[in-house]
Amino acid sequence: MIVRRLVTERESTTEHTDDYARNNARSVLILLIAMLVLGCTPATPLPLHSEFKVGASQTEIQREFGDPARTQSIHKRGEGIWGAIETFWSSVPIDSTVEVWYYRSENPTMGAGHTELYFVDNSKTVDGRGFSKDGVVYETGGGD
Repeated sequence: MIVRRLVTERESTTEHTDDYARNNARSVLILLIAMLVLGCTPATPLPLHSEFKVGASQTEIQREFGDPARTQSIHKRGEGIWGAIETFWSSVPIDSTVEVWYYRSENPTMGAGHTELYFVDNSKTVDGRGFSKDGVVYETGGGD
C-alpha cells in the first residue's frame, strides 16, 4: 500500500508538472504572437510637407503635428545662407531673427526629410517653410 501511494503521488506530481509546463508554453506562445503582431504594425506615416501651411498659427501647428523635433534661431546679418531656408531668406529683413521649427515629414518627390517652419521676429504664425531631404547636409552659420 505504501508503494501504491508513492506511485500515485508521483503520478499526480508528474501530471501537475506537465500541466504547468503546457500552461507556460501556451503563455509564451501567446506572448510571442502578440509581440509579432505589434511589431508588424506599420509605423505612423509621416505628415506630408504640403500639410504644413504658411499662415497657420503656432497653436494650430502644435495641435496638428505636436511639438517640433527641434528648434533653432537664426539672426540675419547678411544675405547668404545655404539650406532649405535659401528661397525664403531673401524676404527676411537684415537684423531679423528667424525661429525655425523642424518636423519629420515626407515630400512625394523627394522622400523623407524635415519640414522647416519659419517665424520671423517673434511671429506667432508661419511666415515661410522649407524642406530638406534626409542625408542632405547644409551649413547654416547664421547668414553671415
